[in-house]
Amino acid sequence: MSIVIKNNYQMYVREQRECKNGTSIDFKGVLSDVSSNREEQNQTDNIKKQVQQFEVDNEYANIINASKRNRVDANSKNVEEKRVDGRNPLIEVQSPKYRITPRANEPYVDIYDGAGNKLGVFATSDLNIKVDSYTGNEILISSHGTAAYDAIPMTAELKEDLCKVLDTDYLESEELKGYSIKTHSETGIQYVLRDGEEGRGGRILIRNEVEQQRFDALAEKYMKKYPNLISDSNAAVIYADLEIRGLAKSTETGIVTMGWNGASYRDNNDVKKNWAMEFTEDVFKRIDEWIKNHREFMDKIDRISAWNDMFESLGSNYDRIWSDEELKQGYLYQQ
Repeated sequence: MSIVIKNNYQMYVREQRECKNGTSIDFKGVLSDVSSNREEQNQTDNIKKQVQQFEVDNEYANIINASKRNRVDANSKNVEEKRVDGRNPLIEVQSPKYRITPRANEPYVDIYDGAGNKLGVFATSDLNIKVDSYTGNEILISSHGTAAYDAIPMTAELKEDLCKVLDTDYLESEELKGYSIKTHSETGIQYVLRDGEEGRGGRILIRNEVEQQRFDALAEKYMKKYPNLISDSNAAVIYADLEIRGLAKSTETGIVTMGWNGASYRDNNDVKKNWAMEFTEDVFKRIDEWIKNHREFMDKIDRISAWNDMFESLGSNYDRIWSDEELKQGYLYQQ
């Protein structure tokens, strides 16, 4: 049976953008509904609430002067233009794939896709082309604080629209600094990640319909493989997003999530095998480096015993979070 994923992903992204108060995803209990007594819908709702904390539109960050603009002829058959108001020099532009809306009296623009889904908030001073020196890829990116930034792939149509918004005949280019573009091995989909925030996520860069289909296929794979964990396509989309950004790992029997402050495992068949733990961000960085040199760990990442061996090797500690089942039985499950 075909699963409609794309619209759910866009809804998920929109919900992330509308979140105002979170700072980062909490991985110590993350995506780990360790209680077998909760409703399936509650599982999905809890997942969405945790993930929504991850992205923040701190839209009132430090005020930045608007970019310099040169006057040019900006006529186009496919583009609608209008000024937001008489005080704002920027022009609202709508084309088949984008709508760019400047904010009145604020140095920001909101960018939407052709279907009206919000892609991000960008400072006008960031409306230029960032070029990754390793891949040559071009993106548009704007930071809103710790673990909060918006990024979208730069396309020819977006370049043209931004030129019209700024009333200029070209966009300046500069090297992408402070961020890295990484690639998910299975799908080939890339994501951008701020340096030093490896456990806090990143932003997926879906550039075309082919990549969208690959994303949808990954989400469908999660839904089919873990029917006892994932009851709707919204949850499947969230797990696909997390995997691409290096925050989730699919195993034969369940799903592991790991981030800056903890890790968890959910088993598709036996809730007594679920576990969750918390640790500090400094410990996460040590774990991240250790795993790079011990790739065999990934084959047993769902086993708490493997984590115990790793922590012993690192000389570090973690705190186990008791599941409902473990509380009832009076002891922690050891796998």
